[in-house]
Amino acid sequence: MSAEPKRKRTANSFKKDWLDEAVITATPTAHDDQRVYLRDVFVYDENEGIITCLYCHDAMVSGEFSNGKKWYNNVWKLDFLKRHLKSKTHLYGVQKLRNKNPLLPAHGILKMLSETPEERNRKRACKEEIVILIDNILLAVKMNSSLLSVQDINDHMAKYVRIPESWRSKNYAFEFLESIDVVISQEIMEEIASADFHTLTVDESTDISVSKCLILYFKYRVSFEYKTRFGGIIQLKSCDAPSIVTAIEEFYKKYRLELDKMVMFTSDGAAVMLGRRNGVAAKLKERIPHLVQQHCVAHREDLGIADTWKEVKLLQDIETLMRTIYSMFSRSTINRCKFQNIAAACENEAIAFKPLNEVRWLSRHFALQAIIKNYDSLIAYFEEMKSNDPISKYCFKKLKSNGVRIALEVLNAVFEQLAALCKIFQRQGLTPIDAQNFAHAKINKLRQKYLGDTTFWGERVDNLLARISEEEIATFDSEGLLDFIKLLCDHLIERFPEGEHEQFRELAKLVDIGGTFLASSVECERGFSLMNSIKTKLRNRLGERHLDMIMRIKSYQRDGCVIDKMKVYEEWVSNKDRREKVGQ
Repeated sequence: MSAEPKRKRTANSFKKDWLDEAVITATPTAHDDQRVYLRDVFVYDENEGIITCLYCHDAMVSGEFSNGKKWYNNVWKLDFLKRHLKSKTHLYGVQKLRNKNPLLPAHGILKMLSETPEERNRKRACKEEIVILIDNILLAVKMNSSLLSVQDINDHMAKYVRIPESWRSKNYAFEFLESIDVVISQEIMEEIASADFHTLTVDESTDISVSKCLILYFKYRVSFEYKTRFGGIIQLKSCDAPSIVTAIEEFYKKYRLELDKMVMFTSDGAAVMLGRRNGVAAKLKERIPHLVQQHCVAHREDLGIADTWKEVKLLQDIETLMRTIYSMFSRSTINRCKFQNIAAACENEAIAFKPLNEVRWLSRHFALQAIIKNYDSLIAYFEEMKSNDPISKYCFKKLKSNGVRIALEVLNAVFEQLAALCKIFQRQGLTPIDAQNFAHAKINKLRQKYLGDTTFWGERVDNLLARISEEEIATFDSEGLLDFIKLLCDHLIERFPEGEHEQFRELAKLVDIGGTFLASSVECERGFSLMNSIKTKLRNRLGERHLDMIMRIKSYQRDGCVIDKMKVYEEWVSNKDRREKVGQ
């Protein structure tokens, strides 16, 4: 009778006695393999049901064991732990810890002692040469150039300074980029982790390759200074609230940040973000009871304008005219050239027309300004073209009406005030209380100017009214414009109600928390603009990981921060065993 085959050590749950088994494996404390117990390498969390490799976690390497691995099929094996000890990821993490261990003697010390003075001098010079290579990476990032062009920069620099030829390749360029990113991200995340409170600002969008991503910014206080920093980009598998919340929690876990320190969640008004029951903010509040949610003030203002615009017939007629003019010149090069020639003949400058874009702040103001600056040239153009083109005839009839011209001037003056408020809302680090005060000051100014006992139209409108007859004045729909301004003020008051943040004025204990609040998600919008300027059509193969690094570096530089190149050099050296190549 044959012997029964030996069964593998499997179980439906993790066995704590597995951690008492001794193994021979690589450790950060010695160059040779050492005999250690598994409990010295792994730690098991009973509440979460996950097991974490301490070496991988401390080295911050990628992999499931770094943040905690969990088996969902309820089949646990001791071999899983032993296989991990031989994996490339684990060995790479051990090597990183060895390189950073100041008590561990350098490997190959006898070879170093046998070096000639010339060899030692050459190695000491390598540090400065590598710093030059790192500086070239920063130059490429600042110029928004592809990392593939770094080779050309290095070759050009090599004509004037000594640079090792073997380290000029694109592979080393990506290594240097990663080292720069590690130094910056560690500094930022350590500051956020050490801060008592912070605000998280998020927004979702797509890049040029239509990859859905979530961008994160943090505002926090260090000593007596409030800072707003780029956190990172997260690739989203799905755009629903649970997926976004999971992505945020994983980000916090990866960088060892405490969710409980989040005091405000700021985003645009999308339902997936700020929905009362199933939005991201609502789900985070279940985990963080003290969390305050903030609807971006710039989005709030734009929504108020958009809602008012739809309710007034006069505004709808003006919108039709503005869109018609823009379409006529944006879609036809011939029309655009003819208009430029007529403007030159009239000795006027032809200003480019702007579109009415519902997802762009200030678009209405820019579109109105372009039409008003081109007004005389437009009348001359449509007068010449009206006999052969019904659209030109419609535009000429509208623009020739003094009532329309006066309405455009009034709207331009109103939107000039709203544009100024929008620019204030886009200030970096704006707090909700400041945004509330600015909004109410602007609303009161509009009411006093247009809705008081006497209406002050402005100098340009008064001059136009003085030049036209009483019959033409009758075509000026002043009631429609005043209705628009009244509705606009009412909509803005609804979105910026009195006393919304009054509790923070009365509670001195919350002053520090209130200082970390962000009134808008403008930082995320700037982040997407930065992302689109980096990942263009010519660079659409730029991956999420490298895009995240480049954005973090550029954001860090834009904030006026100085990158410590020697720290970058030390990080780069510690990633791999380069002691035989680089002088210590």
